[in-house]
Amino acid sequence: MAYGDLDKNGNGASAYGQGTIALVDVEWVKDNAAIMNSVYGAGSLGATEVLIDNGGETADARVSLRGGQEVVGLIELNGVGHAWPGGDKGTEWISGGAYVNKSGFAYPVYLTQWLFENNLRAGGIVIPGNYPPVISLPAGPYIYDMGDDCVPSATAYDIEDGDLTADIGVSGSVNCNAAGSYTLIYSVTDLDGASDFETITITVNGPGPNFDEEASGTCTAHYMAGRLSVSEFISCGSANGYSSSVTLYKFGSCWTESSDGDGC
Repeated sequence: MAYGDLDKNGNGASAYGQGTIALVDVEWVKDNAAIMNSVYGAGSLGATEVLIDNGGETADARVSLRGGQEVVGLIELNGVGHAWPGGDKGTEWISGGAYVNKSGFAYPVYLTQWLFENNLRAGGIVIPGNYPPVISLPAGPYIYDMGDDCVPSATAYDIEDGDLTADIGVSGSVNCNAAGSYTLIYSVTDLDGASDFETITITVNGPGPNFDEEASGTCTAHYMAGRLSVSEFISCGSANGYSSSVTLYKFGSCWTESSDGDGC
């Protein structure tokens, strides 16, 4: 469990004194740690160890042990107030809002590693020393009309290396002006050689019907609406029955039963 040293009764120094945000008393978190120690039968919290993430941000960690294994951890995040410590070093207000601290210690990375390494049920899972990057694409299906921009933009992020969008490679080809089905493969590799790839299928639709309008109704209804002349009305009724529904297609000022424009 963790708290920011700028929260109420924290250790962080600021122009306003301790507890810049002053929403949650850090003593609550310390009490919770003591309770968890009791629940799990662990010893008292040990000495403080300074943690440093890849961006140089720090946190002070104290852990309790049971049988030589870490059971409870209490982390004081330096320079963090009452916010989830995202730690991706971006600008705080760009994404996540006021409740995500984008410049503090990368606590999510530390917490994930700690939970894997100290899982009491799994007997100690060894996690990779390098996390692979992740490519993100807009949700499919990827269906476009001819002439559209039919190549989706992708982003890539890596826990250790940050934004790798500029390093994404795309293999395969697509012609946005020709109907067909195309395959594109997006790939990216981080600085330690781990990689990710995404394969998508892009469909480019051919041109749609080129008629201006369509209308369904009986031959009589079409005649009353001005879509058929007298001779066309008689021909329509003779061919389809005067009470049957018929679909007509308009090309310019001409109406015909053919969606290809035959008869106009």
